[in-house]
Amino acid sequence: MKAINSKQFANGFVSVLQLADSKLIESTSTCLPGQTEIRNTKHADNKVDINAFSVENWKEKWTVGVSTQSGCPIRCKFCAVNRLTDKQGWRNLTSDEMIEQVQYAITEAQKINGGLNPNDSDIFRILFTRMGEPSLNIDNVIDAVRQLKTTYPKARIQISTIGIAKSAELVERLIELEKIFGNDWLELQFSIHSTDNTFRQWLLGYLDACRDLG
Repeated sequence: MKAINSKQFANGFVSVLQLADSKLIESTSTCLPGQTEIRNTKHADNKVDINAFSVENWKEKWTVGVSTQSGCPIRCKFCAVNRLTDKQGWRNLTSDEMIEQVQYAITEAQKINGGLNPNDSDIFRILFTRMGEPSLNIDNVIDAVRQLKTTYPKARIQISTIGIAKSAELVERLIELEKIFGNDWLELQFSIHSTDNTFRQWLLGYLDACRDLG
């Protein structure tokens, strides 16, 4: 896995990574002031200047975003990943490829934040929210979450799904992990997009996805 492109922001970066088979994925590493955290007691109502980030922000709230697939078969009408899928197809990532993304994002961020250990950050969150639909890659996602939570015991892990039928199985498997690691570290994000089911299926390219997935 190697970085072939990276875009820097005031508070971090997003990178395009090339896998061993030349397929592409996206990973991110960003920081925010602790007052942007809504959960528990960090949140404050005052506005945050997005251009005023300091190294201290990495200590307060550090977020890594990873992909679960290279390309994506769902083909949501609004998603830029469709262009990549058209060009290279798609495949599920292995758990090792997901973990390697996290390691890359941490290592590159440490060049900016003075070598901070993510376990020492007040809030360290790993988001399975970049490229791909996690509920179509359940076994590898669950294995990656289990290994990452073991390596980074303070990590809060968020899984984003569009809420298709297999999302229920994903949730059930995640509940089993909570029995191992305890509560208050696992977060779910459901990207529904519309309450009109017919429009939602069109928007998600649902029928096309069903055909492509067999």
